[in-house]
Amino acid sequence: MNSNRRIALTIDDLPYVASCVSAKPKEGVEITNMLLRNLRQHNVKVTGFVTGKIAEESKKDDLLGKWQSDGHLLANHTYSHHRLSNISSGEFEKEVIENEKILSPYLENEAEKYFRFPYFDYGNTIEKRSKALEFLHERSYTVVSVTLDSNDYIYNDFYAEAWLKDDAEKMQHAIGRYLKYIEAVAEFREQQAMRFFDRPMGHIMLIHANRINAYSLDSVIALFKCKGYEFVSLSEVLNEPDFWQSFAKIYNPQNMSWQKQSGDGKSERICYPNIDPEIIFNYESRITN
Repeated sequence: MNSNRRIALTIDDLPYVASCVSAKPKEGVEITNMLLRNLRQHNVKVTGFVTGKIAEESKKDDLLGKWQSDGHLLANHTYSHHRLSNISSGEFEKEVIENEKILSPYLENEAEKYFRFPYFDYGNTIEKRSKALEFLHERSYTVVSVTLDSNDYIYNDFYAEAWLKDDAEKMQHAIGRYLKYIEAVAEFREQQAMRFFDRPMGHIMLIHANRINAYSLDSVIALFKCKGYEFVSLSEVLNEPDFWQSFAKIYNPQNMSWQKQSGDGKSERICYPNIDPEIIFNYESRITN
């Protein structure tokens, strides 16, 4: 295995994301158990970013305790998952501190403290962004972004609707499209790394604790293992030499497409993968109705 092809799996919105079409009793327990079973099967450890309000609402099932017991690292994703642009700096700080109260029983022996902004919203002003980052630094957080974004919340909406109707064919269709998209994003990032650095780079992948991943995580992990990736901890990727330099380069909007000369001398345009129009239409129709 090429040890340079490394990936840290991160899961947002722990303990779980309720299906947008229906919140059934014990759905969180079901989703949690399925995700953990798949991770156990592949011996993969993740960093889970916790939304405290949902954790508090499902406290009686101690879903966070299940993640901790399996050796996964829990991290801060704020208490209520508000966009920083929509709240004040003071409210943001309260959100972080309130979530620390939820997380503290599970982090007693953890040296690493990670934070991820909900929606990757760093604020609508330079002042608000700077103040938030300074606050997080003072509380010893490392702010975590992503290099491989699954956009699974869009596919999950399509999947959950089919699940509610017990439409097995449509559910499989959604998973197939989802896996195809993830593979395309991974291939694009691999091409970027070779283009700019002439070597593979470690990746941070984002998925959510939702229904489509509960049913497809086994296939997602298998896909990356078949491509030669080793699943490692978040700290191992973040501490790679020149990781942040690499991250800044490939995330420059100007580098999301480029022209490549093919063997016959023709020019080939390489672009960041698009999500299927069918899936986008389904998602946009639901959120606007």
